[in-house]
Amino acid sequence: PARRVAPPPVTLALPRPWMTAPPPAAACSPELAFFQGRAAPTMGAEDCALNADVLGFLERPIGNQLVGHLYAWGPRSGDWDVAGKWRVSWLWPWGGWQEVRGSAAAPAPWGTRDATARFLGVGQGASTAWSLVAGDDPDHALLLARHAGGSRGVDVLALETDRAPVDVRRPGGEPFPDVQGATRVAGRWYLATVQPSLELGATVVWALDGAAAREVARLPRLAGETVAPARLGRRTDGGAVGVVVDGQATLDRGPGPRWVTSIDLESGAVADPQPLAPLDVSDRAGIACTGDDAGWEVDLPYTGAARVHVGPSWSGQLQSPAVRVRLSPTRSCIERVSGSVERDSQARDKLTHPAGAHLDPRTIDTAVLASQRGDPKVAVRYGLRCSSTR
Repeated sequence: PARRVAPPPVTLALPRPWMTAPPPAAACSPELAFFQGRAAPTMGAEDCALNADVLGFLERPIGNQLVGHLYAWGPRSGDWDVAGKWRVSWLWPWGGWQEVRGSAAAPAPWGTRDATARFLGVGQGASTAWSLVAGDDPDHALLLARHAGGSRGVDVLALETDRAPVDVRRPGGEPFPDVQGATRVAGRWYLATVQPSLELGATVVWALDGAAAREVARLPRLAGETVAPARLGRRTDGGAVGVVVDGQATLDRGPGPRWVTSIDLESGAVADPQPLAPLDVSDRAGIACTGDDAGWEVDLPYTGAARVHVGPSWSGQLQSPAVRVRLSPTRSCIERVSGSVERDSQARDKLTHPAGAHLDPRTIDTAVLASQRGDPKVAVRYGLRCSSTR
């Protein structure tokens, strides 16, 4: 029998709809979050918001102290390349809630809401660990972004009060390899990073000039060297930065020796490593720095126990304490302390109205983050001036 051939299907030319792109996958909030009691930026009635928290310092990226917040907002539907905005607020880790600072609101450098969410680490499947580096004053800070997987390197944002965040890149526009230390000297930031992969081991020191970075010095490291990451300190006279490295700890001798390699800021000359005094304050009461203490100023996590006493009836154990210290070959002292405590009604009253008397004229500026039920988002930062006791 004859086979009937089916006619070809008719092709229909449909008019192109107004919206051909799928809706953004990133959830958007109707409001921007408060940060340390400060009002959030103002956004339009048709805008929506993305929020990201900064919960740690460079030495401890994953912490329990809320030290910064990122805001991004733009149209609920459509691209963000024209109307999208973003801003960063941060808290100087060594002060109270009054030391909150904020950048200027700037155009969002990401074209869509989804791209913004991926960079901030708040979208589905996105993960970004944000950490803060405190400057030499509350008005300056560095913000570091470590994205999941680590293949993108580390994004470095330079922050200054009432100015737009600056995205700093290596020559060629590349992000930085793993950042180990940072410090600010005479109005300029310096970074210490590991050597990029497939190159000989080294610690590389960079100077940041606006949005660009230039290499200052390169300190070779032994292949397979198992020491703690390098940190950056600044000499108290402002003439040099120092790469501070801790030796390997042993069971019988405790913490390993600490060394500093000085880099002259004018000539770029690298000096021989110099030993530093250990930060052992358990056997002496005079641990506070004075104006006569010269040496190297370094921010370190504090591995010992630290307890804050306010008045005769309240004390609290500091959790995750960090210290800003001055180290020399013969002496170590503490300039500032930061940590968190569990907040209750008595702690709130004592920290708000601390005792005014000091037994020692030498004091240590102490920042205490009092968190409720261990939640850093429900917390208040208090700035105290403490004397030291044995």
